Amino acid sequence: KAKGGEARAYLGHIQTAEKIYYAEKETYTTNLSELDLSLTQKYWSISITTPTSITFIATATRSGGTYSGQTIIMDERSNMSGNWEYL
Repeated sequence: KAKGGEARAYLGHIQTAEKIYYAEKETYTTNLSELDLSLTQKYWSISITTPTSITFIATATRSGGTYSGQTIIMDERSNMSGNWEYL
């Protein structure tokens, strides 16, 4: 459960950074290095997709252990989904 909290915190940081990026560029980015953000990805792999210029989806995918491959997903409106057992 604690590792899920870590992923949710990562996704929240990404959401904040994306909002700042959007305010400056009027679009979202899929590139973590373009966000003023540093994440230590020990248990989770993070990816960002941009279905349109006004939306994004950030996905944390568990990268090891019993729950490897499970996901927590957050969009620009803080909607959470995924298949993480403790979501």
